[in-house]
Amino acid sequence: MKLFSFFKSAATPGVPPARERQVAAERTRAVRTEVVRLALRDTLARARIPLDWVGFELLPAADRATPKVHLRLALRRWDGWLVHAVVELERGLFRRMKLLDAMCHLWVVDISWRFADPLAGASAHHPKPVSKPAPAPKIVDREALLDAERESQFDDRDARPDFSPTQPMMR
Repeated sequence: MKLFSFFKSAATPGVPPARERQVAAERTRAVRTEVVRLALRDTLARARIPLDWVGFELLPAADRATPKVHLRLALRRWDGWLVHAVVELERGLFRRMKLLDAMCHLWVVDISWRFADPLAGASAHHPKPVSKPAPAPKIVDREALLDAERESQFDDRDARPDFSPTQPMMR
């Protein structure tokens, strides 16, 4: 036995090194998927959002030389208040991922969102037809608004004791 042989990785006999790299890559991908799944589950639970409303996909980054991933969050259910909360959900998810894996900033390149079609489930949420015509615009009689008689009803402001015009501020 050589003195520093325990520092070398023990090669599995009969398994080519390429297969070992592939197995290691699959393990790494499985661990990263689990980290994201747990972080997303905890983040959604803290925000009191049902788990089936938001999903995720881990996509390989454009640079294949490095084992980095692009995290795409998928909003499966269209809800107005949830759309306004996506930035905070993203921040909370990344904070939770850092708690589970402190080195996640090295393998997550970016986080993006894919939104569900808001009209896909419209019939379930809105019993009225979506293609309802817009109401006709109100016709405003501008002459009636500028009528002198209408203006005269506001002229008695000075006669009322509880009204005083705005005074300039003193320095």
